[in-house]
Amino acid sequence: MPLTDDGWVTISADDALKQAKSEIQKNLGIDTDVSDGSAMGRIAQMLANRIVECDNVAQNVYDNNFWLTASGVSMDRLGTSLGIQRHQAQYAEATLNITGTSGYLIPAQTEFITDKGDSFLSDDDVQIDQNGNATVVVHSQEASASTNVDAHTIINQANPVDEIESVDNPMQASGGADLESDYDFRNRGTINQYSPENPTVGGIRTALINVNGVSSVTIQNNQSKSTDEHGNPANTIHIYVVGGTDDDIANKLADVLAGGATTVGSITKHVNVFGNDIVVNFDRAQQKTLSFKIDITTGDGFDEDAVKQSVQDYLSNFEMGDKVILNKLYPYLYQLIGIKQVNSIQVSTDGSSYTSNDLQLANFEFALTRNDDVEVITHG
Repeated sequence: MPLTDDGWVTISADDALKQAKSEIQKNLGIDTDVSDGSAMGRIAQMLANRIVECDNVAQNVYDNNFWLTASGVSMDRLGTSLGIQRHQAQYAEATLNITGTSGYLIPAQTEFITDKGDSFLSDDDVQIDQNGNATVVVHSQEASASTNVDAHTIINQANPVDEIESVDNPMQASGGADLESDYDFRNRGTINQYSPENPTVGGIRTALINVNGVSSVTIQNNQSKSTDEHGNPANTIHIYVVGGTDDDIANKLADVLAGGATTVGSITKHVNVFGNDIVVNFDRAQQKTLSFKIDITTGDGFDEDAVKQSVQDYLSNFEMGDKVILNKLYPYLYQLIGIKQVNSIQVSTDGSSYTSNDLQLANFEFALTRNDDVEVITHG
């Protein structure tokens, strides 16, 4: 058996062929010709291929019993035993300020878009008041992290009407999330095993990472009797979050914070816990959108979209306050089909001035990019 006291031992193709030939001679006689090219030799090769195939399937079944090697549905089932579930894709939410003709009724499902084509639909009917103003909550049409667009970008009507003069989202859209990958789910499960949800700093971070859509958390815990260097008052907790919705984050904090814990931040939420009004405060990390110019020598099978996706995958590994090291992008690119050589990589924070130097994020900044922000220059 491939399963031993030392774990699973994979059978090689040569060993599988020897095993198949041995079985044929055992059942048909020791003098049976099982040499390569003979009739029984070809049958032995077919049996060997099946042995290897079955061994691979059995090994996958074995590996899917363990958190660090499981994948797909098997990982989902193991996650249940840890008390966590895979994060599902989620729509982004934003609040729009609208100006226009007093009394005009903006129907639900009215579409608003960004200059880059991200589409959002209004949740409810809303009427422009006597001062010419209206506020409405919108949700993205696509469930994706890429729909967490910057503030002041949802500024267009998909089907313009004269009664609406201007549209704007004063705050960044939030809550949009991709379906959690096996890699990210595995990492989150490992965090939960080593630091379960509890009122400690590590436990609070784990609790927030378990909120759907949250990708990064930074916590400043000032337990001194004076204001710290970041301006946090004495005996307070200041939490910075990337992703998730405000309500989901507030509900989780109300669940996990110790009684009497004082939080600070620009976002304040009231949560009802068994009839008690719990006030929680936190902040959103600042989003820094990066643009890239990548110069590549290409060959057969090159796919530009794969390059752009690789850049996004690369950025997802950086936490708030990290240094974005451009050299770490090269392995992501060289694993793609059709790339002969990566000639240069440049990054920009404003889309116009590019540099080949690494980029240091501020303590509460996180980096992201979108397909439209990645320019691929090819030579082939």
